Amino acid sequence: MAAVHDWLNGSRDFAAGVALYAQLGGSALYQRMFANTGATPANKAKLAAELEKFAGSVPVPAPDPAPVKPRPAAAATTPPPNKDGENRRYLDLLKKRDLLYRNLDHLHVEKRFLQVGDKLRDCAFAILSTHQKIVECWTMIDHYQEHETFPVAKQKPVRDKKVEIQYLRVSISKAEKRLKQPGCRNRVRTERLLKDKQDELAKLL
Repeated sequence: MAAVHDWLNGSRDFAAGVALYAQLGGSALYQRMFANTGATPANKAKLAAELEKFAGSVPVPAPDPAPVKPRPAAAATTPPPNKDGENRRYLDLLKKRDLLYRNLDHLHVEKRFLQVGDKLRDCAFAILSTHQKIVECWTMIDHYQEHETFPVAKQKPVRDKKVEIQYLRVSISKAEKRLKQPGCRNRVRTERLLKDKQDELAKLL
């Protein structure tokens, strides 16, 4: 796979790598993910990992300097100095990111053995959700490495208790109606949503 080796040893241009991955018949799900979310750090790392599989067993040295974060990012295990004591949160983010990568791999393995139906659809949604969480982790990690602090989270407006209770009851009623329908789509997700809303309502009552 000379073309793959050239890409891995070159500048690792994201658009060229995506085109090469498509020519090699790579995962259609990943191709859509790369096209929809663009050249994020997580996408660059995943694209490089996928193309390395096509390169075969011949070890390919990474370019210097490498434009793609390794997975896991060994160099990122030592946090930059921070006077505000946020290093623990930074290390926890690294652990969370690595766990998400492992979960993503497990989901892709599970997807291969699922038949077309609700379980396969839920697995696909879980893959996309996990990928989004990885992107969010990388965003926080990048911000901390650059600024030595985390971005200030926006405070969500507090909803009145009566309004919240009414909102939860409406959501529960809609979920129960969907589950009563014979052709209910995403039944597993709807059941999970129903249970979460019922738990939230129980805490408020």
